[in-house]
Amino acid sequence: MSVLIGVITNNRYHVFQRSVIAGIEQEMQQHGYGVVVDSIAEDPQHPQGLILEPADMAGLIVIANVLPDADLQAFVAAGKPLTLVSHRLPGVPAVIPDNLEGMAGMVDYLVKTCQRRRLVFIEGDQTQHDGRERTRAFVQRLKWHDLPVSSVPLLRGDFSPAVAEASLQAFLASSPVFDAVAAADYVMAAAALPVLRGHGLRVPEAVSVVGFGDGSEAVSAGLTTIGVDVSAVGRRAARQLLGQMRGFSITGETLIGTTIVRRKTG
Repeated sequence: MSVLIGVITNNRYHVFQRSVIAGIEQEMQQHGYGVVVDSIAEDPQHPQGLILEPADMAGLIVIANVLPDADLQAFVAAGKPLTLVSHRLPGVPAVIPDNLEGMAGMVDYLVKTCQRRRLVFIEGDQTQHDGRERTRAFVQRLKWHDLPVSSVPLLRGDFSPAVAEASLQAFLASSPVFDAVAAADYVMAAAALPVLRGHGLRVPEAVSVVGFGDGSEAVSAGLTTIGVDVSAVGRRAARQLLGQMRGFSITGETLIGTTIVRRKTG
């Protein structure tokens, strides 16, 4: 039986988590380790607490804010090798998409390349690190372009296409004036496209749409994105964990860079 490492997440089927886990599995399998995924929120038999037993795992990778910091600190105190993805905790190694670079690039692209000035932003989950950081970075970059932050709508999205769609529908009911929709992930941006077109708004002629991240759904939608290699996030997290399991002291943070992927929506 292979040595096991545990991956703890809230939803293994969401596009971000799914890609991170794929990267982890790819890297770990190359080194002969098995991967056990505990997707807390999806198991009705275990709505709270873990299914996997951390003591049975050679190391743990925890994705986003699925566990309280006190639980993570307890793992560290017990000597358990631990790496975080899209979450920060002092002294614990982490791998995070470069949200600051990515959101700055998103606003720059919309303002400079697309010549847009009336932006709308669909936020991610504000209980998660990436959601909060992307909103802050978006607002900061608006200020850098001297755009009036108070007049830029921030719509609830929660990294959920359904929530993003409902928020955008409610927003459009007031007949607002805007010329761009930016979203904290690409699945929310893709969900915005049929809503905009259903209201007679042409994309990209009247409204540019850009999302964060990239994947098959973005390709199918012809969506312009701020691309980040999410599977690389998983591979780097696995390497950080492997290093700790081999006795190395690793405490730093690795940022995964972004790049603009131009398609049809902006």
